This record gives sequence, C-alpha cells and structure tokens, in this order.
Amino acid sequence: MPVTSTRRWGTLFFDEAYQLTRTGAHDPSHKVIEGLLKRMEDDDDSGKLIVLTTGDKEDDMEEFLDSNDRLRHRFVRRIEFED
Repeated sequence: MPVTSTRRWGTLFFDEAYQLTRTGAHDPSHKVIEGLLKRMEDDDDSGKLIVLTTGDKEDDMEEFLDSNDRLRHRFVRRIEFED
C-alpha cells in the first residue's frame, strides 16, 4: 500500500512521528519517511498537501528531523504548545 494515495491534495497527520526513527534495522519505517518526503517534494509548489507531525518532547522531534537530511528542509514551520 502506498504511503499516500494518488490524490494531489489532503492532510497527513503523524502522531508521535519520532517513533518512525526508533526502529530496528529491518523495520520498514524508513520507507514511510522516504515515501512521505517524495510526496512532499512532488507537491512542493501546489500547496495542496499539509503534513502535521507531533511529539511529546522537543528532543524527540529533533531526533525525527535529524533522521533524514531532507526532513528538516521540508518541515519549516513549528508550533509549540506549553504543558
């Protein structure tokens, strides 16, 4: 099953996205990240795809963004909520 459909618009929500980077060597989570990045890059100019990621702690999300060189470039806006 593809990470995203063939639709060219929509919203993707990844709760606790940092968990995608805390997997074993044989876990397919890296394919989810690669598929997500491909879709974000393909739709870069359309503005029709919104991707939201959440994490409990700032360090967790930093780990997620550092897990792939292209992730930090794609997630340019951050909203932090106080506890």
